[in-house]
Amino acid sequence: MELQALFAEPGALASLLAGALPACRLEALRITRCDLQEVITGRRGKLFALVQVDLHDEAGPRGTRRLVLQHYPDAATSIEEARKVFRRLRRLSRERGVRQVLRSWAAFVREQRLLILPFPFDYRLPSLLDACDPQAVAERFSAWDGLAASVAQLTPVRYVPEKRCQIRYDLVAADGTPFVVFGKITAEPEGERVVERMRVLHHACASSGVVGTPEPVGYVADWQMVVQRAVPGRTVYDLQRDGGGSAAVYQQVGAALALLHRTHVPGTSAHAAPE
Repeated sequence: MELQALFAEPGALASLLAGALPACRLEALRITRCDLQEVITGRRGKLFALVQVDLHDEAGPRGTRRLVLQHYPDAATSIEEARKVFRRLRRLSRERGVRQVLRSWAAFVREQRLLILPFPFDYRLPSLLDACDPQAVAERFSAWDGLAASVAQLTPVRYVPEKRCQIRYDLVAADGTPFVVFGKITAEPEGERVVERMRVLHHACASSGVVGTPEPVGYVADWQMVVQRAVPGRTVYDLQRDGGGSAAVYQQVGAALALLHRTHVPGTSAHAAPE
């Protein structure tokens, strides 16, 4: 079946996954719903599909599982590239002590040139495994003042395979106060520079009262993760979707852009009106 047709038919995709995944073939798990959430273009002709499946067995519901489908182009090197990715992930799973998870939920469908992986296994973002572990996150965050808290919930809110992932952490402080931070992991180690620039922007915006920007907390270097506090209020996108994009809203957007343009951020290029 062609890839477009496969993605267009949830039933066909569910059948392919059920026939390929060891957890379905060996553990008798059934896929009762297959939700294709997003398709993303990758490097060198690769295509990613983010999928969530609902699982059942004879005893009843078994929860959900996030899967990442990697489709390789029709090229002589595709099979070897997929094998190379899988070898790296097997080594990573052994190091993290989660080998069985990868073995149960990973497969390669040769005819479709389709590598199936469980989230959060990503060979270019290896720290995703730690960043999606509530205990590991709580231990790391406890090093910062004001972030010594337990993780009530963590939710990946934006994931681009092999590039970046943003995760929402709902935390509970020792006194029971709930609060939210976001962690953004990237494949490129440039987070410390981003934190410093965001501090400048946050200070300028906070003192203006025009717009809110995330307050940087810090940078987890070995995870390549920037951590920032959630911004109170509503985004312009939310207002637009709810029909609240009035003239006053866009007037404030203009003021925010003007503030952004006149704020000097060290290490960035300055542009005058002609540019």
